[in-house]
Amino acid sequence: GGGRAGGGGGASAGPAAASCGFGDESARLLLSHAQVHCTELWALAPAEREAVCMLWVERRQRALLPQLREACARYERLCTERAELDAEVQLTVLRRQRVIGMTTTAVAKHAAMLRTIGCEVLIVEEAAEVLEAHIVAALSPCTRHLVLIGDHQQLRPATSVHRLAKQFGLDVSLFERLLTRGVQHVTLRTQRRMRPEISQLLAFIYPSLTDHESTEGRGGVAGVRLPVFFLQHSVCEGAMGDARSRTNAHEAAFLAALAHWLVRCGHAAESLTVLTPYCGQLQALRQAFAKVGPQLGGCVLRSVDQYQGEENEVVLLSLVRSNAEGSIGFLGVDNRVCVALSRAKLGLYVVGNGALLRSKRPLWASVLSTLERSGSTGEFLPLDTIRPETGRHALVACAEDFEGLEPRPRDW
Repeated sequence: GGGRAGGGGGASAGPAAASCGFGDESARLLLSHAQVHCTELWALAPAEREAVCMLWVERRQRALLPQLREACARYERLCTERAELDAEVQLTVLRRQRVIGMTTTAVAKHAAMLRTIGCEVLIVEEAAEVLEAHIVAALSPCTRHLVLIGDHQQLRPATSVHRLAKQFGLDVSLFERLLTRGVQHVTLRTQRRMRPEISQLLAFIYPSLTDHESTEGRGGVAGVRLPVFFLQHSVCEGAMGDARSRTNAHEAAFLAALAHWLVRCGHAAESLTVLTPYCGQLQALRQAFAKVGPQLGGCVLRSVDQYQGEENEVVLLSLVRSNAEGSIGFLGVDNRVCVALSRAKLGLYVVGNGALLRSKRPLWASVLSTLERSGSTGEFLPLDTIRPETGRHALVACAEDFEGLEPRPRDW
């Protein structure tokens, strides 16, 4: 009808009207016609109905825009008031406390509140793993005493950019920096976690470490004749697909079989932890354990870095590296090795290429020499059971060697 006529100026009806082949004024006239003759709306062509619809939507949006702006401003104002009230409540509660505990992230988040409270003593636990900037951010003009507790011989702080750690020393904590500069400190020398056969492996790192009397006289590990053993092999490592992370299928299969054996001998799956320094090997271990069955579902499988600060009864350690190039990667970092060897309370079983490690790091040479003196290393792990076909104590070097073996009767 008449809405097709006209052209030019007037209020914009949006791009939809222009795309339909007529101008803004045409759309305005269409809208006026539709409002008067609403029963004739369906008589319009589809393109004309679209233009009318778009103009209705635009007018409604323009009408609601001031209300939306007002609602947004009110929302932001209420959020600010709510945050101020929450902060005031927190401040009131915290001022009544003698001790306030939080993560370093929370310290940075609530820095203004902590300055208002005026804490005079700051205690940082696991300080050797905290970036120096995080501790500096926690200090305030009210701080009178800073107490740092940690072990700089274990893992350093993690940095998001590896180059910052390698080239600029960003992974050196304030704790380590102060110790290396000769700041007065106190060293704890008595350990209460590891049995002596395990703690002696760390003599290279902790020459003055002593064992608490509670670590003496602990029982053996059911199913294995020795509580500590380094199983040596020369099976070459591999790579996890296109990734740079390393794997060793031989070690993964052996440790899955050993964990299954320990569970059969009475150990709870939850009391077993399997560690490796490589994420690729961690994935291979998970696959190998899944193949064994659900009875190993409770075993703890972690990378060494993930297990810092934790412990378990028995630890199985896969070292992975075994190659003709003589590369040992992460195993050349004493801090990481220290963590790996110090997580077990009752039993520690390590699988790796001892000859390669001994030739590359004095720490590994010390560990292997200590194990050799007690007969706790070799190419075969002695189990506490009899091999039926020979009538002798079973020795295992690979996953297949566990086949046909039965746990020793408890009343033997």
